[in-house]
Amino acid sequence: MSGAPSPVLVEFSDGLPDTSVAKKLVYSGGSFREISDQARREWVLLAPLVQSKEPPPPELIAVGYEEWYAEADAKDRTRMLGYLDMLYEMTLDLAEEEEEE
Repeated sequence: MSGAPSPVLVEFSDGLPDTSVAKKLVYSGGSFREISDQARREWVLLAPLVQSKEPPPPELIAVGYEEWYAEADAKDRTRMLGYLDMLYEMTLDLAEEEEEE
């Protein structure tokens, strides 16, 4: 995949902040593998912070979650983990299919 964004992936990434690196990859037509890896990276960074009252760590800021994190509560963060996981799973499956061809 390269060039035009996949309409299905665009829909799956709608819940992500516009500043999310994963969402930017979707909209720029990044490869399935690249999007999958980035969605997993963002999930791993966010998962331990679901109940946190601390400011976002630099790693989470670097992947585009600073503003979103400041406004998000535990439910929002849990929901975001779901969005990231769905995007990860879908693009991982697509990447594996593409690599088998």
